[in-house]
Amino acid sequence: MLLSSAAARCGRASQCAPIVGGGRAQSDDRTLTALQRFPFLATTCSKRTRNLFEQGRWGFRFWVCYPRGQIDAMRRRAQDVYKIKEFAAMTGLPPSKVRFYERHGLLDATREENGYRVFAPEDAFRVNAFRVLLQYGFTVEQAVEMLDAEQGTSEFRASLESQSERLQREADLLRYRLSRIGSALDLIESGTEAAFTLVDAPDQLYVSASVGRDFSVSVENEREIALFYDLLSVTSCARIIAQADFQNDVETVDPSYIIALSEREAHRLDGTDVDPAHIKRLNLGKCVRFRRQVTREESVRKETFDDLWAYLSDHGYELRGDLILFPSFLNLDGRGSDIETLFVPVR
Repeated sequence: MLLSSAAARCGRASQCAPIVGGGRAQSDDRTLTALQRFPFLATTCSKRTRNLFEQGRWGFRFWVCYPRGQIDAMRRRAQDVYKIKEFAAMTGLPPSKVRFYERHGLLDATREENGYRVFAPEDAFRVNAFRVLLQYGFTVEQAVEMLDAEQGTSEFRASLESQSERLQREADLLRYRLSRIGSALDLIESGTEAAFTLVDAPDQLYVSASVGRDFSVSVENEREIALFYDLLSVTSCARIIAQADFQNDVETVDPSYIIALSEREAHRLDGTDVDPAHIKRLNLGKCVRFRRQVTREESVRKETFDDLWAYLSDHGYELRGDLILFPSFLNLDGRGSDIETLFVPVR
């Protein structure tokens, strides 16, 4: 055979590819075409630049010799597959990211006999579609699931509408968080002097985590406590000081710990499995907002409320219900002082 006679003159340092036709050796494109049609005709040869030819039944057959790496690359191009380095370059992804996405099911690379990963152009198209879904705010897992589901236009529209609603809620929460940060900064700038303001405060919905220092009630309210903590952007850790506890002759108060949600944000509980029986309401309305700076130990001493009692007496106000106290947690380690905001119902 022509193949065997040509191969007999070849060694192993290079690789050669056949071109079918007459005349001189053809271009790389013609070689590529021949490789696509006759990949089994490629063999190895010892000289990188020698052209071999033989007279065949249908005309001349030329054997054009190339370095081994070049012919491998031509084979990969002929089969439209790319090694990880080439694929990373064409998609703009670092190789580590390509491997990460492969582990998460986005890419399904095939393996060559030598163990190298190879990717097809369709994988690049899938990466681009995946990136668009990430831009829409979907998670990696959600994006992969959507691509695997091969959603049609109507299904994709429904997914986008649902995602839009979720992002609107997140944007709302982000605005609330920014407002909370602004309030904390204002507290820091306000100084240490006690401050009093008459306000119309919204009622508070809350879940009890303790009754005084007894936290056994938190077991009963476990699910609701977890749900309120999940809404921590709009809920607050707070303490309730019972009116009777505040007015007795004991030197300290014994506040109950709660997680509170303003009645104005009650719509955030819609669609949840919260049990209304575990949610309580604290009626506020007309209140004196009292801000003070105290340590954690000072916070429960009644003597630290003397300024409040003096303000109520001077303005002719009477206490008409339980107080709610919101710490700022500016003393994150529990040391030093914190700024507390109390809402004191009055008449």
